[in-house]
Amino acid sequence: MLKFLRLPTPIELGKAKTNYLPFSALSDNKDYSWEDYDKEVKEKYPVKYFINETLPNILRATKHPFSCVYRYIKYNFIPGCRYHILDLRQPEGECDCYRWGYSDVRERMLYAVFNLIVFFVEKENDHLHGKISYLEKSILSSKENDNLDEAGILQVQVDFYREVMVIYDWWMYTRKFNYSQSRSLFEVWMETKDKSDLDKYTKSHDDFEKEEQEMFMKACSLREGLWT
Repeated sequence: MLKFLRLPTPIELGKAKTNYLPFSALSDNKDYSWEDYDKEVKEKYPVKYFINETLPNILRATKHPFSCVYRYIKYNFIPGCRYHILDLRQPEGECDCYRWGYSDVRERMLYAVFNLIVFFVEKENDHLHGKISYLEKSILSSKENDNLDEAGILQVQVDFYREVMVIYDWWMYTRKFNYSQSRSLFEVWMETKDKSDLDKYTKSHDDFEKEEQEMFMKACSLREGLWT
């Protein structure tokens, strides 16, 4: 595109030392973000913004007259693309055995949130461990080039993804292990009918549900950063 028609970069606006800006949803501070940049260039350069951002979207919408039909078929009938439908089914196992039929809202909420976390980690980001490793290498490269601002922005992303992986690993492994431990205590009590064994099971069950609620709330708190 002709140079005089393009939008100025964050550096050219004098708002940042690098063109790698954070997203406000992933940043705890008040640094200049992509959202701030988008708002500023839209207000200061409405014509350029229209040419660079709005017009391409209009052209894409009118270029393919059958795109709406294609998208309707794709997102309604192709497995894996029906994003408007949440699959709440769980892998077969002792901890969770829900496959179909009625389920309380409290249970469906739990499965909905954590199934989405699993989808984010395994599908949208092709297993997040690999993405974290790539970002960490980029951080080292930025530091070697004395680009500390860029390294700081990338570190925010890494820290966020690590939080997501804590949630993922807990749901996939730790929670299942804790459930089996609690279940074992229940079976012991069923055999002995001893009050002390009942107390042990009751405590483990209460601890399990308390941790489950805490991790559920923590997963919800990460919502704004779960974009691809």
